[in-house]
Amino acid sequence: MKSRSAKLDCMIQKSVEKIGKRLDYFKKKDVITDILNHSDLGIILSEINHRYREWDIDQIIIKYIERKTAKVLQKKDEHGIRLYECYAIAGMERRWMRTRAMTVGNLRAVISDTRTFRRRLEIKEIGYDIFLRELEKLDKNATVDQVYNQTIDEIHETRSEESS
Repeated sequence: MKSRSAKLDCMIQKSVEKIGKRLDYFKKKDVITDILNHSDLGIILSEINHRYREWDIDQIIIKYIERKTAKVLQKKDEHGIRLYECYAIAGMERRWMRTRAMTVGNLRAVISDTRTFRRRLEIKEIGYDIFLRELEKLDKNATVDQVYNQTIDEIHETRSEESS
């Protein structure tokens, strides 16, 4: 059975490819803006919003587009290499580009961003390991809340040691 969202999914795929080829780099919102501006979808969403404002149906569709765009941007080629890669820029924004179009500077930015992300996960894991160690001393239904106050100082200590 063919997906009811196949037309929308195809639009998203084509928009990512078009923008990826046209621009050196782009933001996810550039793809979303392109989809809304260069299709009947923007008009349709505007009509839906006007007609069913209290239901926020237009926002549900936009969220779907955002999630689907993220999936397209994370697709991999036959060798398991992502077609598009990103790195952080100002705040929470990410700069996307075709992986095959990356320069040394772009690749260094991606590697640096990846290392920073991995480091944050390692620090998070250390804190959770401390919670787990203390929880295992209690019964199986114990919660982090029961050990939080007694472990938080140790978590802060390990984080400060890790960052120095």
